[in-house]
Amino acid sequence: MPLIAALRPHLATAIALVLSGLAVAAAVLFALGPANITSTTHTWEASATPGTTVVEPLILVASTPDEISVSIPCRSDSTGASQLMFSTAPDGEGLTVTGSDGQLSVTVDGDSIGTAGWSSASATSECSQMVAYANGTWLLQSPSGDQVRLVGAAPVVVHLAVGANGPIDGSVQVAVKTQPHGSSPSTMQWVTGVLAVVLAVSATGVALRTISVGRRTGDTPKRRTRPSVRLGFADATVAVTTALWMVIESAHYDDGWLLAIHRSYEDVGRFTNFYMNAGVEGPLGYWNNWIAHWWTITVHSPVALRVLPAVLIIAGWFVARLTVAAVAPLAWRRPLVRGVLAGAYLVGTTAWLMTLRVEPTTSLLCATALLSVVMFIRRRSAPFLVAALAAAMLSVAAHPAGIVALAPVIVVLPWLVQWFRELPRRAVPLLATTLSVGAIGIVVLFLDSDVGLKLGAIAGFESDSHSYTPADEPLRYIGLSLEHGGTVLRRLSVALGGVATLMFVGRVWRRPPAIVDTAGWSLILGTLLLSTVPSKWVWHFGAFVGLISIALAVEFGALMAARRAPLRRTAAALAVVAAATFAFGGTQGSNQLDLITLRWVSMPFVNTPAWLWVAVTALVSLAVVVLRRLRWWDSLAVGTVVSATLISALAIASTAGMLIGDSIATDGWTLAKQNTQALLGNNSCGIADFAYATETPGAIRFESIMPSSDVSDEAAADAGFPAGNGDSTEWLSEPIEPERSLHALGPV
Repeated sequence: MPLIAALRPHLATAIALVLSGLAVAAAVLFALGPANITSTTHTWEASATPGTTVVEPLILVASTPDEISVSIPCRSDSTGASQLMFSTAPDGEGLTVTGSDGQLSVTVDGDSIGTAGWSSASATSECSQMVAYANGTWLLQSPSGDQVRLVGAAPVVVHLAVGANGPIDGSVQVAVKTQPHGSSPSTMQWVTGVLAVVLAVSATGVALRTISVGRRTGDTPKRRTRPSVRLGFADATVAVTTALWMVIESAHYDDGWLLAIHRSYEDVGRFTNFYMNAGVEGPLGYWNNWIAHWWTITVHSPVALRVLPAVLIIAGWFVARLTVAAVAPLAWRRPLVRGVLAGAYLVGTTAWLMTLRVEPTTSLLCATALLSVVMFIRRRSAPFLVAALAAAMLSVAAHPAGIVALAPVIVVLPWLVQWFRELPRRAVPLLATTLSVGAIGIVVLFLDSDVGLKLGAIAGFESDSHSYTPADEPLRYIGLSLEHGGTVLRRLSVALGGVATLMFVGRVWRRPPAIVDTAGWSLILGTLLLSTVPSKWVWHFGAFVGLISIALAVEFGALMAARRAPLRRTAAALAVVAAATFAFGGTQGSNQLDLITLRWVSMPFVNTPAWLWVAVTALVSLAVVVLRRLRWWDSLAVGTVVSATLISALAIASTAGMLIGDSIATDGWTLAKQNTQALLGNNSCGIADFAYATETPGAIRFESIMPSSDVSDEAAADAGFPAGNGDSTEWLSEPIEPERSLHALGPV
């Protein structure tokens, strides 16, 4: 850095701007590629005898080819009696070529794209006719060589089928070129990518050297206060609960799908959405997938697979506690604030984050972005701003819901404006830094891909329930009342976010922004940003775990410190009561195997009426009046904080009790038993040890059952199966219809 230090500030600023511009240009070239693409051409030839049909199933990425060509043979006579049909999908979908009465008709998805004469072998020596698709264009070629080109979409291909009713002179020949099913960086991408990163890092280094630390503003303490790093009861509670949840928590709905993605990488050549979207490549998440990939292919037991999300959860906890201590140092000294932070954080982690999905990563990055913004406001140090930009960039590149991490970056804008007013020459170096981070973000986003491949992946996702608009955002909240989302913990996690938002709005109404407001504004803006995500899965709320817990702790700290705020304290108490009532109204499970014997409707405190939660809050507040001799309104604030923490603890303890109790009550497999045995060194095949396959011809699907002693004859009859009389083989002696599934037996 001596050379940089010796440069004049204006010259250094110009150099940083030029380097960042070149970095962006190199990153754009990297994104344009093209990448090295792997695809396959499948050829097929079939000749159907009159009255028969030849069918070959064909599974393609996104069920559509990149190119397809079909050569139709001549008919054998000139009377028009021959009939032929070629199709790539049933029920008129896909490409259909029909020959009848001397005419060939070509349709795609039921829409006609052209007709042509169908020549007989006696009429001409060369009568093969071609139907082809490539690059968005259809080609119809007659035997004489005449061509007709039409703009159209690629056909759906799920099989290749040809049938004939009459003699056909030859066979149908088909060539199908698949969409890319593998990719790797090209030489040009290696060069431009490395160049972009080197230029961006250099530009950032030069820019940061030219930005001086400005004077502190009114809301920044004159003396720097370091947050306490001493561990306490809250930290131990988070660690113990996380370790317990690694063992007893049921598998997330998507964990098996994600394992298939990672473990099929070596064969497929990229991270595809295996089992859904017909294998379309994931538009985002490449860098995060590689971090998870090495772990998921190294370990196999469920409890070992959860080490990675557990590490991210613990890291997110320390980021959250540092953020609260930096935003509200005085409030952080209160044990009640630390308790409510731990309670809200554990509710979120036990609800959403013990999974192989990306939510543990995005939650950590969102909290990191907020911490970096807070530290920038306090210290007026540009590296913290760079850290916030980097965290937001990684979050956005990891998953569409990672856009929530942009909220703290937007929140800091008023302080940036003030920062520029203090020293206007900071604007250009900061612009260079932003461009540099953006250049690295482009490289991260298009690793192992290019723009064309990403657009294709996005199109594949949009065709499968990933094309919702912000107006459809209520669907995500409706999911909190349905299976997978309607658990007590998941409903409570979102409800606590609503409590924090209500308390924040009541506090900052008609007030200029202050550092203590950053968490609340980030939560509100993050909620708005989440509505732009084109899919509406309920578990995207996991990205808010860090933000919700931080905002709730800050607001409760402000509530206890406020004077003469009876309305705010009453509203906060009622909000906590409403959150508890809503949360414990959830009786849905997270998946079909979370409980085997017990039922969620028997969980303690489920469907507790609102008046009882009001009574709990009132009694806690009265106890505070007696024990601490506080005025009623002050005791109501303390009682509300205690009640919120108590409700969080009850939700976690009740859920844990149900999971543990179900394992004790079940004679067969549970995931908690499997994890416990794995910790003891006794690995097993899990539920496969209790799975049976029937050889009955009528069975068309694999069914898993628990030992027959766990299933009563009444439950079997309710599910439509014959009574087994304790012998599971009698169950499997009857044909199993497609709509009959043994998991419908449920707990008995």
